[in-house]
Amino acid sequence: MAIYRLNAKNYSDVAYVIGVHNRDSLIEYALHHHCKRYFNDNYRGVFFIGKEYADEIFHESFIKLWENIRDEKIYAKDGLLYGKNGKPFTSTLTTYFMAIARLKYLEWVRGHRKILNTEDEDKACKTIDLESYKNQLNPVLNFLLHLNL
Repeated sequence: MAIYRLNAKNYSDVAYVIGVHNRDSLIEYALHHHCKRYFNDNYRGVFFIGKEYADEIFHESFIKLWENIRDEKIYAKDGLLYGKNGKPFTSTLTTYFMAIARLKYLEWVRGHRKILNTEDEDKACKTIDLESYKNQLNPVLNFLLHLNL
């Protein structure tokens, strides 16, 4: 059995959006490939995670991009891309995609704090609120003021 590899072609951002909106599977594949290549080239300087988690973030971000195009939150008109509130895009589609990825990364970090925390749960640093901290420092400060240092 022969295995054939599709060679993804690069299209303009407008062509990607129109193609995805029209459910053109070749353009959807090309957009996926385009975003994947851009993500792989750039995520290491933005996200501090391993490859496995980077793949998870990529896929969630791509799905969100695809949904935004499908739901016409991003659309093409007269050769331009439009987004939120019908305003023209001020960036490229890949830059927009990386902004989605950044938000997905922040969501991921909030949901995976235990993975990122290498300390034992019993020894984890506890946070105290500012008022508690002030209450603990006040006696020390008062003592130092009485010494007239």
